[in-house]
Amino acid sequence: MSTIMKNLSNLSEKSLEYNKETIEELYVNKGYSWTQIAELYNSYPNKIRRQSIQWGIKSRTKAEAQSIALSSGRTKHPTKGTERSTETKIKISEKTALAWQNMSDEDKAAHVQRAKDQWANMTELERQNFQKLAGDAIRKSSREGSKLEKYLHTELTKAGYYVEYHKEHLILNEKLHLDMFLPKNNVVIEVDGMSHFEPVWGQKAFQRNKKADAEKSGLVLSRGLVLIRIKNTQTTLSEKYKRDILSKLLITLENIKQSYPSRENRLITL
Repeated sequence: MSTIMKNLSNLSEKSLEYNKETIEELYVNKGYSWTQIAELYNSYPNKIRRQSIQWGIKSRTKAEAQSIALSSGRTKHPTKGTERSTETKIKISEKTALAWQNMSDEDKAAHVQRAKDQWANMTELERQNFQKLAGDAIRKSSREGSKLEKYLHTELTKAGYYVEYHKEHLILNEKLHLDMFLPKNNVVIEVDGMSHFEPVWGQKAFQRNKKADAEKSGLVLSRGLVLIRIKNTQTTLSEKYKRDILSKLLITLENIKQSYPSRENRLITL
């Protein structure tokens, strides 16, 4: 008896008949592939697929099929557990960015709609779990710094800048820490995520963030320091996006070294 037959031992012989109800149960509810179903009926995957489409059973997209195959353990993730070289990461990010730039407005809209549909199709428990993971990630980021903060800190250090990471007690309000402080350059760098300029966690949290940002800006500038605010609009960081931000930051810091900004020009947004 095949593995598939063993997994289907809870089904009655009648339910194994080749009809729409059975195929729908196997494909839609149990997540079997056309290949697995074809093995069960000693047939061919394309034959099963074509008949199912005629019955009105919608075939999965490639991405959906891959997701089910990975989650069920039928296949292994092609990159999980492997470490890509920096060169490889750069090539992938450049290719991805180019593909997005060349994508039509209709395809971009369809991409956004798929994400919305995915959220809409989640159960309430799945949404709660997703939100919990997001909240945990934000709390961890507030303690340890975001990925972009860590990246910029590392690259600035490589570039020869002395950076104090998550500096505290520099400004009057000790509850407010600074993402990065460059004491030799009199520069403070703040990396602002999406929640700093959109109410992603609700209006109350948004207003708290705005108030804290305004207070921090005022305290930093009142000390005669330059404040560089980096507006991070990306939920997923690509290597290209990080490099672009770093390039803008390095140019800005070099300009500051050449000519320290006047008081009215010491708040810089990237």
